[in-house]
This record gives sequence, C-alpha cells and structure tokens, in this order.
Amino acid sequence: MRKLVSVLLFSALVFTFCASADPARAEQHLVVVSAGFPVMVDPGRSNDLASSLVNRQWAETLVMFATPAFDIVPHLAESWHMPDPQTLIMYLRQGVMFHNGDEMRASDAAFSIRRALEEPRLRFILEMIESVEVIDDFTLQINLEIPFAPILGHLTHLGAAVLPERVVTEMGDGFANSPVGTGPFMVNSIVLGDHVELARNENYWGTAPTVDRITIRTIPEAANRLIEVETGAAHIAMGIAPHNLSRLQDDPNLDYNRMFALRHHFMGFNVERPGLSDIRVRQAINHAIDVPALVAAVYQGTGRVTNSVTVGVPGTREFEPIEFDLDRARELMAEAGFSDGLTLSLVCNVANQMDTDKAVIIQSMLAEIDINVEIVAAEFAVFLTAANSGEYDMFLHGYTNPPADLDYSLMQFHHSAIGWSNRFFMRNAKIDDLLDQGRSELDPVRRLEIYAEAQQLIWDYSPAVFISQGEDLLAVAPGLGGFVNFPIATPRFWTVTLPE
Repeated sequence: MRKLVSVLLFSALVFTFCASADPARAEQHLVVVSAGFPVMVDPGRSNDLASSLVNRQWAETLVMFATPAFDIVPHLAESWHMPDPQTLIMYLRQGVMFHNGDEMRASDAAFSIRRALEEPRLRFILEMIESVEVIDDFTLQINLEIPFAPILGHLTHLGAAVLPERVVTEMGDGFANSPVGTGPFMVNSIVLGDHVELARNENYWGTAPTVDRITIRTIPEAANRLIEVETGAAHIAMGIAPHNLSRLQDDPNLDYNRMFALRHHFMGFNVERPGLSDIRVRQAINHAIDVPALVAAVYQGTGRVTNSVTVGVPGTREFEPIEFDLDRARELMAEAGFSDGLTLSLVCNVANQMDTDKAVIIQSMLAEIDINVEIVAAEFAVFLTAANSGEYDMFLHGYTNPPADLDYSLMQFHHSAIGWSNRFFMRNAKIDDLLDQGRSELDPVRRLEIYAEAQQLIWDYSPAVFISQGEDLLAVAPGLGGFVNFPIATPRFWTVTLPE
C-alpha cells in the first residue's frame, strides 16, 4: 500500500520578507478542484466551506493555528495580553501591507470585527465581543461581555479576518467581486460558478508562497474531481468519496491525503415532537440502529464510530457504546406506549450522498421496531430552514468545530441556540448552566471538569444518535510537496511545491 502524502507540521512560524519572483523560472501553477463554488469571496460575509477554502488563501486573521494540532500563534497580531478576564489587548504587526498598497492598521481590524458582528452568518462566532477600541495605529483592545476562555480560538476564524476599512467602505457589496486582504495570494479573477484565480502576492510580509498562481475550480461530481488529478489536469481534489479509497491506494498516478476532521455526524431528534419528547423512544432508536454497521456501509473504511457528543478536541469524553439490541428497543417502545409503532419524518440534504444513503439504511433498521421513517431529501438551504424551525422529527447533519474548542460544539445543546445550531430544541437548565460556566471558566483544569459533567448529561439526555467522526479524503498528484491540511477543511496552499 502506498504511503499517505506527508503533512508539513510547523512547530513555529518564521516570518521573512519575500523577494521578487525569478523571471527565468517557469511559472508554478497549482490547480485545485472542489465540490462547491464560494457563496461569497468575502470572509466577513460568508461561512461556508467553499468560500473558506478560497478566502483562507488571501485573507488573514490576528492569530492562527500553527499546526493541525491547533496550537495558536501570533499572525497579524505579533503579541497580546489580558490585563483582566474581559479585556484582550492585541499589538499588531507593523509594515503589513494590504494588496492595494495601504498599510494595515488597528482601525482596519476593529472595523472588520464590527462588520462581522453585523453579519447573521458570523455573529455567533464573535458574539462574546462587547466592543472594540483602537488604542493607537497598531494597538487594538477587545472588550468581552463575559470572561470567555476560547476567545483566541474564535479569532482564528475567517469571520475575524482583517480587511481594509477604506476599500470595503468605498466598494460596498462590490468588495466580494474584487476583494483585498493581506495574505500570500491576491484574488486575480472570479468566474461565477466555475473558478477563482489567485496570484502570488510579491509584497507579502511573511514567508513567500512557493507557487505563482492558484486556480480553484468547481466540479460538483466527486468522480470527475478524481479524474482531474488522475489525468494530470489538477494537483489536488477535495472531498473524494470513501468508496474510492482503494483506487487511491492502488493507482500509481494518484497519491492521497486523509485526516480526521473536527466534524461530527449524527441523526438529531427534535425532542419537542410527539413521540420523541419521551426519552424512552429516543433510547429505543439508539438501541435499534447498528451504528458500526451503518458507518461501515456508508463510509467504507473512512471515519470512525463515535460514542461521544463531540469529537476531536481536548476534553472530549468517550462513553460506553450503546448496545445494538432490538429486544431492548421494543421494550422501551412498549413502555413509552408505542408498542404498535409510530411514524417519524427524517430530513436530510439531498446533495449529500452519504446522508441520503444513511437515511435509507436507518429507515430499514427502524422498521424492525415498527417505526415508519418518512424520508424528506431537500436542497441544503431548504434543509437548514426546516431543521432550524423544527419542521421535521429527525434530521441528519454534521457539525464542524472551526475554533477547535468544546464550547463551540457543546453550545448547540444550549437553549439559547434554538432556531440556530440547537436543532434538537433542547431546554435543560442544568446543561445550560454548565455550558455557561464552562465558557467563562479560565482555569483549564476546572473548565474540563465542568465540560465532562455537561457531556455526561447530554449523553444521558439522548438528543441524537451520534454516528461518526468525519474524515477528509483528498486526491493528490504524486510528487506534490509541502501540503498542509487541517481538520477544519480549509487547507493552506502557500507552502505547496509542485512535482518536478
């Protein structure tokens, strides 16, 4: 079996100024293919994976994750300190130029944070920020509504990317057509629905990119994305289907990269719906679904079964697996008064083949305990609206954790998130209280103790069938070097070296 493409890990970041490109050197052109076109090439107005994939290459944040192990290091801010638990003072790097030649100032960072707070798709990332003050040209003060332990993790999110106030203000909605940032690449052109072209920033303040140009093309079909790498038309293909793993391993024209993601797949219950409001029905469904068999059938050797309410971050608690036991499931259904069964609706994203496959398998499994599952496969926007409004009994979804902190994933079980990420419609005062404590507790040991108790209560509440941790599978051209993938599905392309 071929070895996986190695992932470059940085133990530290060394910043240097780049020299001009050698005119005698052949152009280095990286081609990447992904499933979706960006909703908006503007990190202050978008939060989808397709947009983040592009925006990560040209926009930058005050702090960043240095490695896939999620160690936070300075970036546009060269240092910071907290004089008290609700005040974060950041000292910005001087001499950083936006792509249009303007120097980055603290006023740009303050403007960008305030702008993101006005965007419904991003407000929840930064909602703990009460206000932002400019102390001087290169000093920024962030005032928090509460002591918030994971604030630095949240500031790594692209929603907090520093954008030029003057340009954004002058261009308004047109900024997304010609965006300007500080990153190692500049947006050269955008062809709607097809591709985004990025050019090397010759005046980048940090380590120089190793390629001159990047084209990120949109190809919805996973099989066609794989063919692009196989034939040499692309260097990296995102989102390869699990059933192609053996092909990747055996084909001499392909290498691959696989990494567990901070993405949790589950089937959630709307606990306010008839039937599901009884915990015994939720427990019965958990006993009636053979999760290992489901994961094996759908993910075919990728991902892993989870027995937890979150995945991949420090403090994640694993529980004893729920036994696949149809007799126990039938007993619980009878105790709840449903010995004759019941009918439940299940909504999923029609564009996600793995979710639609899971829906059919779950439908078959639950029929064994006389639960009739009516599957509703909807377009993603319709699916989200339906799940957020509680229109259906159950929903299939995956939850990603960009700040890599327990707070982010566990707050979906807080009552305040109903209508947004709390699609379970949970209202549990004890769980709410623990989650409130955890996000403001600055003692790391005590914080993990609080979250351990909260995870136990959530697990016991049975708000979902927790299924698996996702795994990102990418096809990569043989000989590609320096590729850094991250568990939040936004790899960085500025360290890539092309095959000889």
